[in-house]
Amino acid sequence: MKKSEKIVADFISLVEKGHIEPGEKLPTHRDLAFDYECSVGTASRAYAELERRGYCYGRVGQGTFVYGAPNLRTAFPPSP
Repeated sequence: MKKSEKIVADFISLVEKGHIEPGEKLPTHRDLAFDYECSVGTASRAYAELERRGYCYGRVGQGTFVYGAPNLRTAFPPSP
């Protein structure tokens, strides 16, 4: 399993189990890379995949935030 796939799988599991709440700010790409001992590019690919799947969204200069699990009522879209 590629490192970015592991990050995605871990994140999805945490969201679906309720350990990460909708609206919660996620670690920076650099901090995530440090935690997983991978490159910042790998962390960015993982966040991009999570965003593509509807689990999170990023705001330039503000960070990356959790939508929630797409199948849960607690998921919400980003505010403008």
